[in-house]
Amino acid sequence: MTDRNSGAGRQVRELGLRMCGIAGCYKAADRVSEQLLLEMAGELAHRGPNGVGLYLDGRFGMVNTRLAIIDLAGGDQPISDEG
Repeated sequence: MTDRNSGAGRQVRELGLRMCGIAGCYKAADRVSEQLLLEMAGELAHRGPNGVGLYLDGRFGMVNTRLAIIDLAGGDQPISDEG
């Protein structure tokens, strides 16, 4: 992982650009760990401090971070439509 005080993340914060974040990972020979997704979410924290969602299915995983701009209470979006 990169230092949060350097690179693109720092530039985004300095410019005042704000948006939600999304990242994913696929491992052909191994399973994606929840810990890896949580680390990815940590790297995206500056893009969405109002919520985090994880989806994990064996060799594939996704994470999103939410920046609440509109509909602060009801605007959460699920990663999956399955229960």
